[in-house]
Amino acid sequence: MKKFFALTALLLSANVCMPAAAQTHLTVGLLDLSPEKQQLFRQTLAQLKNKISGHQCALVHTGEAGASNGNLLDASYTHYLLIQCTHPLLSNTRNLEVFRNLKTLSQSFALLEGRSDNPFAAPGDGGERLYVLKIGRYNNSNPEQRQVDLAAANRLAAQRSPTFHNTAFYYVDTAVGMERPDEVTILYYNSAEAARTFRNKNRDVLSRIAQFNKDHLVSFSYVNIPPAR
Repeated sequence: MKKFFALTALLLSANVCMPAAAQTHLTVGLLDLSPEKQQLFRQTLAQLKNKISGHQCALVHTGEAGASNGNLLDASYTHYLLIQCTHPLLSNTRNLEVFRNLKTLSQSFALLEGRSDNPFAAPGDGGERLYVLKIGRYNNSNPEQRQVDLAAANRLAAQRSPTFHNTAFYYVDTAVGMERPDEVTILYYNSAEAARTFRNKNRDVLSRIAQFNKDHLVSFSYVNIPPAR
């Protein structure tokens, strides 16, 4: 496993303290590609963009999957993509045809779709951002306390600088290629250096987040999405 240099125990669901908006549908894709298939992957990705546009969907974010940590994912992944739609895509199994070529390229392949009140904020000029994908499964022993603890951890983290920024959250409705988890969260730091600084200077926040994971999650994994090279 690659060195997970910045992000052990980061969670924080983006449904906390975010304004309501028209509902959108997000799908995270995870792929494991061998090096010799990189060029073919780029070509297949271009084809995917054309195919999903006919379903009122767009590819809004993609990148290489770097360091990872946690016990939920039972496969390794090298690439990540995020699709945003105006309506569910995977709930109709006929739509899986648009992913057929990507799945054929991949040694491991997974799709996770759900509803979000907040559209994904495209990076824009954030070319140095370090993204983190969190996938979690709840124990549901105390959902009310889970929300209280989550809000408290968010408030504590928001007081620090640099800190991370939540950019997408959804509960998973449909999963392909893996057992369905409960949630997907996507957050980012302004840079890899900001992530290292946050980790080194905020042990109390990390401890609070680690306790949240212990109290409220059965399993979880974090996937590091570094800046494009």
